Amino acid sequence: MPKFASLSSAGVNNKRMKFFSDWGEGPVFDWYRALHASGADVVDRLQIRVENNGIPHRFVVAFLPEGKYARFDRRPLTREPGPMLVEAFGVAQAREAADDYDELTDAAFKTLEKTTTCEMNLKMPSNTTLLHIISACFSLSRDSHAGCYHLLKYNCYFFSWTVVMIVSRHTHQLLMPSPTRVVQRLTPKVKNLTESLTSKVIERLLDAISWGLTVFREKFGRKLDKGLGKRELFFWKIPIATINWVLRLFFTGIFRSLHGAEKTLRARIEDTIKKHLVPVITSVLNYQSTATEEQIKQRLWVDDFSEDFRDLIHGKILQIFWSTALETLAADYGRTKGEQLITKFKNHPKLSGRLKYHICGKNILQIIQMLNDGLIAAMFASRDKFNELERSQALPSDPKEMLKMVFEEAFKAGNEASALAAQEVIENTRDAINNPLRDDMWKEVWAVWDDIWVQIRTRTHTMIGELVDQILTDMAQIAVLDIMEEIRGGDTTKAAPANGFTSPDAVTPLIEIQKEIHRYIRSAPIIEGSNTADVASLHSAMTRAWIHSRDTYKPLTKVM
Repeated sequence: MPKFASLSSAGVNNKRMKFFSDWGEGPVFDWYRALHASGADVVDRLQIRVENNGIPHRFVVAFLPEGKYARFDRRPLTREPGPMLVEAFGVAQAREAADDYDELTDAAFKTLEKTTTCEMNLKMPSNTTLLHIISACFSLSRDSHAGCYHLLKYNCYFFSWTVVMIVSRHTHQLLMPSPTRVVQRLTPKVKNLTESLTSKVIERLLDAISWGLTVFREKFGRKLDKGLGKRELFFWKIPIATINWVLRLFFTGIFRSLHGAEKTLRARIEDTIKKHLVPVITSVLNYQSTATEEQIKQRLWVDDFSEDFRDLIHGKILQIFWSTALETLAADYGRTKGEQLITKFKNHPKLSGRLKYHICGKNILQIIQMLNDGLIAAMFASRDKFNELERSQALPSDPKEMLKMVFEEAFKAGNEASALAAQEVIENTRDAINNPLRDDMWKEVWAVWDDIWVQIRTRTHTMIGELVDQILTDMAQIAVLDIMEEIRGGDTTKAAPANGFTSPDAVTPLIEIQKEIHRYIRSAPIIEGSNTADVASLHSAMTRAWIHSRDTYKPLTKVM
């Protein structure tokens, strides 16, 4: 963790903030009630100030009505040199913190200004009160780690930054960017990602089909020889790599040339994603997801919103992709049944096409028709099952869980439909072939059909599912970057102001406050040994305090 040395003696009027387990109990709350009764609890401005002499001690000053001020500090309860020396070398145990507060007059504050430097000067919204500051202090006191004083960890730096962060998170409205502006940024990037996704999915689909034949071949070996014709036996004995290559060419020709499905699929997925971008981004930015709204409420740092945005966008785009892909494949590839396909070969206008029909023979044409109709049936059944899950809102919001369900439920439905379609083709062509040994061969195939499909499903999940997940993760990440760029104001290269902000009379935006504090965390003098994990740990402690404050804060009129 960033290790910042800080220590200062308490003033004569400083009062220790002693909290009890319940919100609203204790002297500090009584002090607040008295100020609230006179209307003197409203905070117009917050400052983090640093003492000029000695060790740079930081503290928070709240500007109250009628020229009054409130000061909040963190110090250790005990100041023996022994523990301080041990802490200074980074091998320390935490000590009890003596967080305190003081009420200052205008004259006292003017004197304080002469011996301190203003590090942050923040104009606060009109709904800011001392109770928000007390809530931050109360929540810090309840944390098992951050509630203790540590010279190099949970010190005055940490205390001051956390108080300002929590108060601003309570009082500032979260301004989300316009969905239209985000979509304008994102739309040009969708085309390239969609083209890449579609091409790779088709490649992997063809790989899965050819790999399925490999599984089939390994499962049966020579057991099917009795039912195969001479042409099939010749083909069956060819090395599996060659068979896969031939089948790949065959299905590629059908898929791309005969049906034009790749171009259609790419265009339809691109158009559908673009069409859904505005409602998807709008739902994210308007917190239309209850789960996401709750997650965002727990975030202290605005930059951490990206995690919640990414998961929600990823899930929605994944759902859109599968719905569109399955619908397009079923509608376009499914237009040609196996019997129609064979007829096209038989009556092909080109001699080369008619030769394929005569060279194949009835047995091979039966297998081609079976594979074609089985694949079509699987696509329609998978599409229908996915639509059923979508309509019943059974699809998980988590992308990985959704992917798992798609391959378990939709693939299972596809398997069952494929088996029925394949058996129907064999039954309809059995009389024309008239071979009892071949009938027995198909019985053996049906007996292990489900086992083979399980292997194919597992392989396909890895080959296609993980590919889709990765590319859509990239798409979601790009969308999140565009959202966060808009939230940050569209210019991440602009340097944060060194002291205060551009307009002293305008409320300081939450994002500017957080940029400023993050800049101080990164630029403060860090003792050797600190690293990124230390900074993340500090952020985590601040977030814990925020969540506690958010959950426990109540106007005192409601708890008395």
